[in-house]
Amino acid sequence: MASNKELTEQAEALGKSLGVEVQTEGLNNKRLEDLVAELTAKKESAESAAAAAAVRKPLPRHAPVTGVRPFDGAAENQLGGPPKPQSEPPRQFECQVAKGRVITCLRGQLKAGDEVRPEFLSSDEDVGKATLRDLIEKGCLVEGKPRGSARGS
Repeated sequence: MASNKELTEQAEALGKSLGVEVQTEGLNNKRLEDLVAELTAKKESAESAAAAAAVRKPLPRHAPVTGVRPFDGAAENQLGGPPKPQSEPPRQFECQVAKGRVITCLRGQLKAGDEVRPEFLSSDEDVGKATLRDLIEKGCLVEGKPRGSARGS
């Protein structure tokens, strides 16, 4: 068992290292041992917390990113950048569904770029042609190259 003098010195040294003011006057041996044990536990927990904080260093806010390619290829030598302009699909039919549109006809739903003929819109040829013209005027359909035209011209 340590003497009161040794326990008092230990408690004061631990208090000083923790930055805590320690009152040891008037304490008996048992209370000094408890005080030293409490201060030792506080010092160990502070040291382990400091070690854990040193291990878990946060990444810098703007950590350099390496090995990442631009997401859309529009930005040369830069990350990100504006997206490439989307070109309309080539028109390969006399009439086709416009970009961003879907129509429902006798053949079911047709999406952007699908061919549309008057017979798809109505079993009556005149009504089909009228409906086709109406949908072109509304912007639901776009006229493409007439069939039979040479490619690339």
